[in-house]
Amino acid sequence: MENKIVEFSIIIPAHNSSKWIKKALDSVFQQEYAPMEVFVIDDNSDDNLEDQIRDFDVQYFKVNFKNAAASRNHVKDLVKGNYIAFLDADDIWCKDHLSRVAELLAKNEFPSGYINYFDHLDLEGNRIERNCPWKFEGDFALMSDCDYASFYISYKYFVGMSACVVSTERFKQIGGFDVEFQKRHDVEMWWRLIHGQMCILDKHKSSLYRKNVPGSVSQNSHLTEFYKLKGLLKNSALYVKCKAYQTNLKKAAVTAMNHALLYGDLELVKSVRSLGAFSWGIKERLMFNIIGKIPPAYKLLYKVLR
Repeated sequence: MENKIVEFSIIIPAHNSSKWIKKALDSVFQQEYAPMEVFVIDDNSDDNLEDQIRDFDVQYFKVNFKNAAASRNHVKDLVKGNYIAFLDADDIWCKDHLSRVAELLAKNEFPSGYINYFDHLDLEGNRIERNCPWKFEGDFALMSDCDYASFYISYKYFVGMSACVVSTERFKQIGGFDVEFQKRHDVEMWWRLIHGQMCILDKHKSSLYRKNVPGSVSQNSHLTEFYKLKGLLKNSALYVKCKAYQTNLKKAAVTAMNHALLYGDLELVKSVRSLGAFSWGIKERLMFNIIGKIPPAYKLLYKVLR
């Protein structure tokens, strides 16, 4: 393992991203640590995305999944690198992104996953600096699956795909992303990927996430919280002995129901109730089962108590 070289395969899913794709690819090909190969998966675009990438040395695939998880999975059996770095078509990397990742992977016995913190970009491409809130000693931390579950209690999110690198072998072993997840398939995949494994969390901000892009999956928080809960439930059997994971599950059941009542429809409320009611305490049962049966009253109470 000491002489192992990190070789990156880059996977970029894209849908109507012609406005951004050149910037994303420029950031890939300007890396200090060159990737082994780059895949662009064009999922049902009706803009001129293909024309925008003609000058780049990429492997291009046109698909009609209308599903980000399926797009990211599409080339998983074709990649040659021992690590996969994901990048969304509207995001970019700093020049040191892959070199930083490669350095930490090699120094820490090649764990199964890596994620870093990130800054934002506005729609004009201006960088919006953010302070990393992660409270652990040093610039990075090597975590077990249950360590990460404890970390997740405090921060409640997975950073996003453009800040994520995974072991190709491990990614294939778990079958990639679950295409049934319309949102937060990244969170669900990560719980499976790191189970029984180690991962790196890095405070170094070398990935830049573009905010407020039309159609972004970060919109529709009620659906986002529903799929976070669904992912935690799906993998709960893997983490029976991890108290932090079970705490996350209980918290997610409350958050998902709150968002469903405030922003969702009755069908979503029913779905969340069927998934998460078993974990509610007395307070939540009173709030959701009595007041929650009249969503307008719940919304009014929520506004009053805020």
